[in-house]
Amino acid sequence: MGLGHVPKEPIRSSGEDPLVQRRERRGTAGSRDLAAARQARGAWGERLAAAWYTRNGWRIVARNVRHGRGEIDIIAEKNGTFCVCEVKTRRNHDFGSPAEAMSLHKCRTVRVAAFGWARDNGVSTSRLRFDVALIVGNRIDIVHDAF
Repeated sequence: MGLGHVPKEPIRSSGEDPLVQRRERRGTAGSRDLAAARQARGAWGERLAAAWYTRNGWRIVARNVRHGRGEIDIIAEKNGTFCVCEVKTRRNHDFGSPAEAMSLHKCRTVRVAAFGWARDNGVSTSRLRFDVALIVGNRIDIVHDAF
């Protein structure tokens, strides 16, 4: 007993272009453009925050430092204190404030990366300060000792 007749050619609905065999993917190029725009906005926010620290007498030691599974956006130094800054940038408040993106998990990830960086660079962890730069549009708010 067989399964019946199986046509050699794929079955197509009427009016379908025979060159298209499956549903066309929509938005793939657009999603890449959106991801690039988000990345550019984040880099812009990091530059804005670094400029704020520089204007306020801090020396930028490092940017976008990867250590283990974490990344530190900005490390700045002033009078022996090392500021580890996580930058959160949003275009507007449509999807919440940037502060809402600082989860407990993100804080832990940044702390672990910062402690690893400090160990590798001979910096005492007691000299670390953790800030968050919250950027919405052109407005920047720095939360000192955020976590």
